[in-house]
Amino acid sequence: MKESIIQKIFDLDNEHIQLLNQKAMELYGVDMTDAESIHAFLRNIPNFQLPNLYLQLGNSRDIYISHHSLVFNHLEHSHDFFEMVYVEKGTVVDRIDGHDIVLNRGDICIHNPNAKHEIASCGEEDLLLNILISRETFQGFVFHNIIRDKGLEGFFDEVLQDNSPNYLEFHHLSAQIDSLVEMLFEEYYSEQKSEMMLNATLLLLFGNLLRLYHENKKSDEVFEYLNAHLAEVTLESAAAYFRYHPKYFSALLKKKTGKSFKALLIELRLRRATYYLKYTDLSVEEIADSIGYKDASSFYAKFQNAYHLTPNQYRLKN
Repeated sequence: MKESIIQKIFDLDNEHIQLLNQKAMELYGVDMTDAESIHAFLRNIPNFQLPNLYLQLGNSRDIYISHHSLVFNHLEHSHDFFEMVYVEKGTVVDRIDGHDIVLNRGDICIHNPNAKHEIASCGEEDLLLNILISRETFQGFVFHNIIRDKGLEGFFDEVLQDNSPNYLEFHHLSAQIDSLVEMLFEEYYSEQKSEMMLNATLLLLFGNLLRLYHENKKSDEVFEYLNAHLAEVTLESAAAYFRYHPKYFSALLKKKTGKSFKALLIELRLRRATYYLKYTDLSVEEIADSIGYKDASSFYAKFQNAYHLTPNQYRLKN
């Protein structure tokens, strides 16, 4: 991300922290610059939800962007708005309902309202950026538009709702996602800032994230199916199961894995074979048959080509 944008984030945060602290002192008697003061307050009122003070003070009525201050490390809290955390530099640990999520450069995690969360690890060399989104904006604009997309219809009902898992995590994202995050930040700090442009960019960002989530979920289902049917699966049978044309299914696998169906199937079969060789007493012939090789010599050749050992040598070594 451009250094100029990062600098604007820090500059605006410095302006807002004074206003935010003043408001917090008036309403709750809490010094927002002191970790112990915040911790003591939350210990006394464990179900307290951070109000929309950030959104009231920000550069937009719907979105607030800031960097994570180390004073808020290990501070379990919840709030009534959606929060997206984006790692610009380093590695952080986001703990949600007791579950630790390791986020590296470019990774994103989205928190539902009411989710109990804290940043369990974030050092001085790390840079974690927060994007806070009002419930009204998310439900009234983002949600309303995304559920009209036929590719995401129905799927969206399962995620980012109060009664669903409290977060979505995204790893190894594309350059396109990074560009959309940067576009959102640029618009937020633009002198000609437009709420319409902000919301439109936010919609594009969520649409791409959820499409990616949907594709990854479908990929998991494909791998589960292939692993469950290693002995008899074919390109045609797998494509039919997922209601794809074989050519389209083959191209889809190639796009997601970089491998053809045949190469992927060999890899999965040999991976299963290594498990059997390590942890069972099955003969090599029985292993070959169980993963779909009726001709044991073919299995021997493929295994040796992949691992540079015969199956028996692999078993002895491991």
